[in-house]
Amino acid sequence: MTRKASQTVEKVVEDTKQQIKTMREKFEGAVKYVIDHKKETVKSIRDKKEHVLKTLRNSVIRTIGATYIRNLKVDLVRLEDLRKKMKDLEREWGEKKHYMLKDVNNLASDT
Repeated sequence: MTRKASQTVEKVVEDTKQQIKTMREKFEGAVKYVIDHKKETVKSIRDKKEHVLKTLRNSVIRTIGATYIRNLKVDLVRLEDLRKKMKDLEREWGEKKHYMLKDVNNLASDT
């Protein structure tokens, strides 16, 4: 009976060792999965953050560019308006100068 009990104890010990080994492997696998999942999540968050920052940067650059171009267009329209006004003013002064010279010539020819 001692030999049979000894073999039974050895079998129980071996089964227990095997179950512990299996449980340890499952535990290590679960820990590895959690670590890998965490790494993937962090990488995903980092990628999303980089995408958001890139999108924000591009949006800010586009907005600044559009505002600058809009102001430039306003400035160009204003410059065109001022050019027309100056042209009209030069024409008006030219006509006044012409009439003044004409009056001076008429006065000079009358005397």
